[in-house]
Amino acid sequence: RCKEPGCGKAAAKTSTDLCAKHGGSKLCMEPGCTKQAITHGVKDRCMAHGGGWRCKEPGCGKAAAKTSTDLCAKHGGSKLCMEPGCTKQAITHGVKDRCMAHGGGWRCKEPGC
Repeated sequence: RCKEPGCGKAAAKTSTDLCAKHGGSKLCMEPGCTKQAITHGVKDRCMAHGGGWRCKEPGCGKAAAKTSTDLCAKHGGSKLCMEPGCTKQAITHGVKDRCMAHGGGWRCKEPGC
């Protein structure tokens, strides 16, 4: 646990015994960004600033899942919604094979919701 008094969050795997918020891990090198830097793919940046694995499709540069393809969802790196004409990523929990807009994911159990 983080040694910062009153914190209780998990400590980063560093010698500081602090969580990311209290300086236990490397932050994004983008000026003014306080997000945690990614430790795989493009390093030293958060996902919003180009860190992590990036799509290998020429000219794309979007975040990519680490799969055998190294592509973003749009270029075939993950399963797409099964709704005809939809190019959004399919949800992998609850109702699968559809994006949230087409009924994918977990749904509220309240009748009529």
